[in-house]
Amino acid sequence: MLYSEEITGFPVQKILNLRCEFFGLAGHYALRLKPADANSTAPTTSAYIK
Repeated sequence: MLYSEEITGFPVQKILNLRCEFFGLAGHYALRLKPADANSTAPTTSAYIK
């Protein structure tokens, strides 16, 4: 895991800047958005970034 951030509530838009200190090497990365442990039935979303 390179980066983790907790987002509370349901913001209309959340922009994450993928800075080069996290992604310094070219390649394929996965982004995963998952619900809090308290709401484990909420859907999980994944995306692949090239």
